[in-house]
Amino acid sequence: MHATWPEELTEVFDNSVTVEYTSLTRKGAPICVPTTPYIGRDYSTLDVSTGLTYPAKAERARRNPKVCLLYADPIGSGLDSPPVIMVQGIAAVRDSDLQANTDRYVSLTLSKLPEAYRGKPRVALRLMPWYFARIWIEITPVKIYWWNGRSLVSQPQVYEVGDDIVLPVSDPAPQGHTPPPWIDPPASWESSADLVVKDMEGCLCDLSVIGADGFPACLPVERVERNPEGFTLVVGSGAGELLSSGDGPACLTFHAHPGKFTSQQNRTFVGRLADRLTSRSMPESLVVDSSAQAPSEGTSIDVLGHATTGSADVSAETLLQRSLHPTPISGRVPAPSPASAPVHSSLPDGAGGADASSGTSSGIRDSEVMVLSFQVDRALGDWSLAGNQLSMSVDFLRKGLKLRPRLRTELARRGQPVPKVRIRI
Repeated sequence: MHATWPEELTEVFDNSVTVEYTSLTRKGAPICVPTTPYIGRDYSTLDVSTGLTYPAKAERARRNPKVCLLYADPIGSGLDSPPVIMVQGIAAVRDSDLQANTDRYVSLTLSKLPEAYRGKPRVALRLMPWYFARIWIEITPVKIYWWNGRSLVSQPQVYEVGDDIVLPVSDPAPQGHTPPPWIDPPASWESSADLVVKDMEGCLCDLSVIGADGFPACLPVERVERNPEGFTLVVGSGAGELLSSGDGPACLTFHAHPGKFTSQQNRTFVGRLADRLTSRSMPESLVVDSSAQAPSEGTSIDVLGHATTGSADVSAETLLQRSLHPTPISGRVPAPSPASAPVHSSLPDGAGGADASSGTSSGIRDSEVMVLSFQVDRALGDWSLAGNQLSMSVDFLRKGLKLRPRLRTELARRGQPVPKVRIRI
């Protein structure tokens, strides 16, 4: 079957273990959640799923089908330096046949993430319809952007589908009300941010905003620092067009997982993209130092796992300089205290401006970056499984105790029986 996107992107769609899926709330704010991606059965859609017992990701897409997928996490994919791909598309929610949905999910997830289930008794997995019963979200791409890497130092290539595309329609919504969130949010966003710094060294960070066309846009963040109101972010200039709408609701997501997907940590913050602090060009030779050595004693670390030095009171100018020197690290080092950043930078003006034509390279220099201010309103509850095998098993069972009572309710809303978990491999 011929794919409905450039063939060169299929390898990333097929092999990625994690994708950032962004949907919109009733008020039009983006919510970004890391999840596992799959290619649709006829190669016309890119699909993600959510548990029947926690259907919020699907219900948001049923209300507003404009969604976004960001393929920017190569960990576990087996791919060497794959492109970063952002897909904006129209979602169709599928929950009219939960047995077929469950069969598909069991088959695909055990094949794609075998390490996550290795050693688990099959009889125990068959007793977990509260987890394996699935709603599928099938996304038809309408516009695709891709860059050479997460730094977004160049303008993207862009692919748009033709006007003759047939957009899908979701299955009818079930009766009754969507259940409330099942995971309690943290007591404060600051405590959740502290956990990012403490426990998620080397994590990836992605920013979701709303574009001028009403579609969410999700973009990788190159650098990030805490400040008293939220986070100061560095994003490559290649995202400029997608951030042109300025201030507005936004979502910042941190996630980490090993190459063999046996655990995961996620933290999500919602708030506003309040300011573009600066956008400046720096010398080409300073863009990336991929051969940098491990940090010396006394080096501090920001939340993306990049080594930094000096005072923890970070200005926008200092952060901009740091963004051009990402340093790999091999061990845990002390985390910085919350940093503050002034609104303006004294860096000299950069050169060039964006050329809006056809997604090709423009006058913006490849070394230009943007420093943004993200103000946090609150942190969301997260689905994380981390620690040793015993602690993760106990945590998973605790989650099951919360979700089992919701299974019958959601099945009754749809008038369907409990789906069987049929494991064939």
